[in-house]
Amino acid sequence: MKIIVVDDEMAALSTFLENVVDHPDIHCQMFRDSPLDAIKWSSEQKPVAAFLDMYMPTMDGLTLAKKLIEVVPSIRIFFITAYNFDESIPNVLGENFGGYCYKPYDKSLIINQIESIKKSRPQAFIKTFDAFELIIDNNVFDFNGAKTKELFAFAVNKNGAYVQIEEVIKALWPNKSSDLGQISYRDSVWKLKRDLNSVGLDSLLTFKRGFIKANKDVAKCDFWDLLDNKSDVTSIVSYMPNYAWAADYEAIVMDLLEKNMQRLEQKI
Repeated sequence: MKIIVVDDEMAALSTFLENVVDHPDIHCQMFRDSPLDAIKWSSEQKPVAAFLDMYMPTMDGLTLAKKLIEVVPSIRIFFITAYNFDESIPNVLGENFGGYCYKPYDKSLIINQIESIKKSRPQAFIKTFDAFELIIDNNVFDFNGAKTKELFAFAVNKNGAYVQIEEVIKALWPNKSSDLGQISYRDSVWKLKRDLNSVGLDSLLTFKRGFIKANKDVAKCDFWDLLDNKSDVTSIVSYMPNYAWAADYEAIVMDLLEKNMQRLEQKI
C-alpha cells in the first residue's frame, strides 16, 4: 500500500515514519514542503492515501488535497494538524476525506486510519488461468469493450513492468497502420481509465505518455502469485486463452506451474 506524507517539518516526517516502519505492507513516501513533487509522484505511483500538513508555507493542505484528487481520484486525504479541525473540509472533499491526524502523533490512530483505507478499498482479483477476468468484490467486472479488456490483460501479463505503446499496438492491432493503431490505443486507454475510476481502482494502472503498467500492490493475480512463488495452483488448462499474443507465454506459464508443483510437494 502506497501512501504519501507531506509536511514542512523534517522532525514531523521522521516521527510519522517511525510509527509505520514496523508495517512492511506500507510504502511511505515523504515530501518536505514540496507539493509539486508530491503531485508528480502521485500521478505516476497512484498512492491510496495522503497525510498532509494543514499549514505549509508553499501550499496549504486543502489546496494540495484538491490537486492530488485530480491525479488520483480515489485517494483518501488525512490532514495533519495540531489545532482544531475545520468543520467545512469533510463537505469540500466528500468521499475523499479520510479524517484528521493530530500532533503529537498517536501510533494506534495512524495505523487504524490506514487499516480503514484497506477495508474501504474494493477487493480486486485478476484471473488469468483458463479465462481472463477482473473480479471485484466477488463480481466479474464488465469492461467497456473487448479491446479495453485486452489492453488491461496485456498490462497484467507484463508483471508490473512498463509497456511501450508500440508493443501494445503490435500485439492488439497488428493489421493497423501506426497512426490508426495510436488512435485505437488512446481510445482504449481513455475507456480503461474511465472503467477503473468508476469502481475506485484508478491506482491499479499507471499511465504515462506512451507507457502503461499494472501496479501489483493494488490487486491479487493468479499469474503474479505463480511468478512470485506464492501460488497454490497445481493445474492449469490454458493462459489467457482469448488472446493470440498470450500463446507466446503458454510454455513459460506451464514451466512455472511444474516448478510450483514441485515446491508444494516439498512443503508436504
